[in-house]
Amino acid sequence: IFENLSTTLRSNMPPPVAPKPRLRPNASRTATPKRRTALGSLENRADVVASPKVEFYDYKQEDLVQVVSTNEDALALHLSARFERGLYYTRAGPTVVAINPYSSNDALNSTLMRRYASVSQVNDLPVHLLSIAERACRNLYASDSDLQVIILSGQSGSGKTYSANAIVEHLTKRSQGNHSTVYSRIVAIGPLLEAFGNASTVNNPNSSRFGKYLQLTVDSEACITGASLEVYLLETARLIEPGNKERNFHCFHQLLAAGPKCPHVAQAVRGMDINVDAIMSTQTMAKCEATQHTLDMTHWHLTMHAMQQADLLPAQVQSMIRVLLGCMALSALQLKSIEDPQDAVMLAEAAKLLQLPVAQLATFINHQTFKVASDIFVKPRAEEDRRVAVHGMIKKVYTVVFHWLVAVLNESLGETAPKPHEKAIGLLDIFGFESL
Repeated sequence: IFENLSTTLRSNMPPPVAPKPRLRPNASRTATPKRRTALGSLENRADVVASPKVEFYDYKQEDLVQVVSTNEDALALHLSARFERGLYYTRAGPTVVAINPYSSNDALNSTLMRRYASVSQVNDLPVHLLSIAERACRNLYASDSDLQVIILSGQSGSGKTYSANAIVEHLTKRSQGNHSTVYSRIVAIGPLLEAFGNASTVNNPNSSRFGKYLQLTVDSEACITGASLEVYLLETARLIEPGNKERNFHCFHQLLAAGPKCPHVAQAVRGMDINVDAIMSTQTMAKCEATQHTLDMTHWHLTMHAMQQADLLPAQVQSMIRVLLGCMALSALQLKSIEDPQDAVMLAEAAKLLQLPVAQLATFINHQTFKVASDIFVKPRAEEDRRVAVHGMIKKVYTVVFHWLVAVLNESLGETAPKPHEKAIGLLDIFGFESL
């Protein structure tokens, strides 16, 4: 919405039907108030229709379907008028349009949650994230449906994760059952999912780079009995080339900030004769940024704590650290020549970390094997082909680890299939595709 608004407001749009502007007190007919807005200066602009001004729209109208003029320009101005007045949520039929104010608001306020949970008609209260959550819960028991799904969609930084957290908290707190246990488990796995699935983008320093579907199971009395998580579309291209002014997945930057002297890292490679210093200094997956070092280090400790909360065994934590170091070692390969001695050293390090025979790994990277009829041929790969093979291996290894982690987290959540008398509410979080 933010990206499209500036373009929309610059267009020479016909003035929508509106009442004649009223003068403000002590204002002349030729004076135009100079007021900056959160979305830019909508007033005193030569390329924006002078009359009617944004403030003369019926900003109190919560449903875009009811707006007199429903062209894109009028809807953008209507959303802008509401945003100026702190009304960040607008209805569009059954859909809620949320504009991220990039500041704290009342979405997670306990008093507000109780209001929406106790009101007889959800539409009697102002449109809000919680109205979507409440409507889904009520529809579940007002119909024969066994499933209600809430879809969250938007670009990176639009507030999808915040919205999902608000909805989950409302649904769990309105439950009469073991909501505290379920919600605490969901909150506990958050840092882990963020470490391995989130990254810094141009629009958002903590952007989810994968899609996820969270399903809450509820019984006949609206008590939440369990939860399960599914993930899809992990953005593995980020592992190789994050993009201009963007970063790789948080876990690589956190590991780099922790350094080889970190007790967790030292324990993971104990007795393996691994030169962690050399791997971290030559890898290309994460950069050592002084401005981010302290924050990355703090988040590393949060990730380690989250692993304990998710009941990961120390051996499992050490295995994950070795896999991350193995991916870093693979990224350090120059691949200019098959006989490069520097590559041979780093290839041996990667093989030990990934628990692969070094000769088998070298053959996979440097040679292509293909079969013609009953004969098997092996030929050297070109430099670009070797690079493709290494990149493909990094993506595959990381994807396997990510999905394994999700399976472990589902065990922590107590994943169970809904029983015959149970229903479910799902949240589908579609991560932001900036190019669309």
